[in-house]
Order: sequence, then structure tokens, then C-alpha cells
Amino acid sequence: FAEPGDVVALEEPTYNNTLATVFALGLQTAPVPMRGKHNEPAYTRHTAEHVAQLRGISLEALAEATTDNFFRLFNTAERGEVA
Repeated sequence: FAEPGDVVALEEPTYNNTLATVFALGLQTAPVPMRGKHNEPAYTRHTAEHVAQLRGISLEALAEATTDNFFRLFNTAERGEVA
């Protein structure tokens, strides 16, 4: 699913040896300004901004792609209007 040089996001804390495995596979972790603090859902935007920058796309394009992926994965979910 991931190739050497791909960027992956990890939760902190994470499972034992996860970082060692990630680095052994030649993957990179996505740095966020909150590294070392407790993981919070509010930090998702920082990770998304970094991933979008690395891919050379806008944050909006990344949001669209991840939303499309969600609906492909959960095909029983229905798209609705965002309030």
C-alpha cells in the first residue's frame, strides 16, 4: 500500500516498533507542529496541509480526494449537504 519515499501519518502514541518499521520501509512520517503532544482530532488539518504540500496539490483537492475515498470505502454512506 505504501512505497519507499511515500509519506505516512502516524498516531502518537503508536504501537511498539511502528516507527522502526516505517523507517525500514523507507517511508517518511508527516511532521506536524504538535509533535510530542497528545493526539487530537483538531490537529488533522496540520497533517492534511503538509500532505497536500508534499503532493503539490491544494488542501481542497486533498479534501475532495479523501472524501471520495471515504465514499468508495463506505459505499452505503450517502453524500449530503454540509451545513
